[in-house]
Amino acid sequence: MKRIQLYLYVLLLLASFGMLSGCVRDDDVTQSVLQPMLFGATQQKEADSESAKSGRANNDYYIDINETFSEGQQIGVFAMHQGAIPWAGHQRHTANFMFNQPLTAGQAEENSHTVDVSYSPLRYWTNETDYFSFYCYYPWNDMTVASPTHGISFDYSSEEAQAKGLKFVVKPKPEDQIDFMVGDVIRDVRLTDIQSTGGQIKLKLHHALAMILINADCSVGEVTIESATLSGVYNTGYCLATKDDNNNNIIQWTTEGETFEYDIKDYIEERTENNTERYMLLIPQSVTEAMVITVSYRVNGGALINKAYNLNNSVNITQWQPGRYHTYNLHLSAE
Repeated sequence: MKRIQLYLYVLLLLASFGMLSGCVRDDDVTQSVLQPMLFGATQQKEADSESAKSGRANNDYYIDINETFSEGQQIGVFAMHQGAIPWAGHQRHTANFMFNQPLTAGQAEENSHTVDVSYSPLRYWTNETDYFSFYCYYPWNDMTVASPTHGISFDYSSEEAQAKGLKFVVKPKPEDQIDFMVGDVIRDVRLTDIQSTGGQIKLKLHHALAMILINADCSVGEVTIESATLSGVYNTGYCLATKDDNNNNIIQWTTEGETFEYDIKDYIEERTENNTERYMLLIPQSVTEAMVITVSYRVNGGALINKAYNLNNSVNITQWQPGRYHTYNLHLSAE
């Protein structure tokens, strides 16, 4: 009788181990249904997209002919996990889920406008109903260094500072400037909202800088430009991807600091001599009476002539817009 009881006890014990191991397998199955957070990226085609593409200064960072990010290029992403709380503005949500996470572009398919981007380690959706919000920029820059390579930095010392957006400083030499882009703010995304894309979040990026083209001509002889400057322009500002009152995506710039003077001799000279367009990439801002182009030149090797052109009086341009080009034509006289 004792043997039978012992035998039944062993069977029950083995059965209990089987039940426990079955629970472990069930847990593994439950864990495997968690979905990784996936991204795709595209450059949005602007009204002036052809000039936007030709307006690049530093060709180390570029968009290819398919209007996608070239393989190996990196986008920086900020992600906010809000839980059950809907979006209430940048100042209410810190980048607590992803902070300046670099996403690396893969190889774009032919005629594709969107390229898949990857990152490591993967982050996973917490559940199907938690809210997440995102914003991004290009090209990715290491925010931890004291002097950012691309002029892009982010002040995360306070929520108020974060609400101002990315800080950007334009390079003193136009040829060193990158083609800075920012993405639409994506608000209140839940996993249940993007099941049709397999959990992929579509990042849409836009050119964030204004492109300025300065032409010069002279109808009375050959021009030799000795010097040329553009002064009264702010070179430092904060860029924020946000929504306007009609819920449209916009790029909002605010300038700060002192105005700057750019040496633009080579830009005007190349345009004058070779008829080659060279854009300056500058922070979008209001055109004021302080913005002045000063040119010193000679006609047919004669005496030095000095001219000053106030941009706010030259043409009907009151605001430099992100992703748009603005042209100024200088008509140089012989006196």
